[in-house]
Amino acid sequence: MSRVFGLTTLSLLFLATPASAAVLKALNLCPFEIYCGGAKNDGTFSNTTKVPSGALYRSPLQANNDNIGTVLKCALNDQLQQPFQMEVNIQFGITWFDLSAVDGDPFLAYHRYAEVDSGLCPLDCPPYTKNCEWPVQLTCLTMNDSTMYLCK
Repeated sequence: MSRVFGLTTLSLLFLATPASAAVLKALNLCPFEIYCGGAKNDGTFSNTTKVPSGALYRSPLQANNDNIGTVLKCALNDQLQQPFQMEVNIQFGITWFDLSAVDGDPFLAYHRYAEVDSGLCPLDCPPYTKNCEWPVQLTCLTMNDSTMYLCK
């Protein structure tokens, strides 16, 4: 009887636990302003925001534990043309994480770095290197927030 009660309690606890989400952030360490915005693979996107030098951008579109990819795009223009991207997908509490220059690489001449917060799964891209970008993808056993550092 106690075993059934324990399983029922555990099941209810699991159902009552809210889905976790991770925030995607970009820290602009460049000596100039940049523009950032978020998007999801379900078709939603956020407004573009000007990010001054030294400022932190937090995307309003979080990466949920639902296998719908989320992307943070940063560019040198407010239309986000040819953006550099941090892409995050979370499912079953596991984060898949990469940097992408598929659509553009306006920060190639600068140091680019990203990590799942707390120093997990670092992607380190010194100036003019591309071997840290997609198709390189890391798998992290966490759902922490992720931060991309531009011009580190």
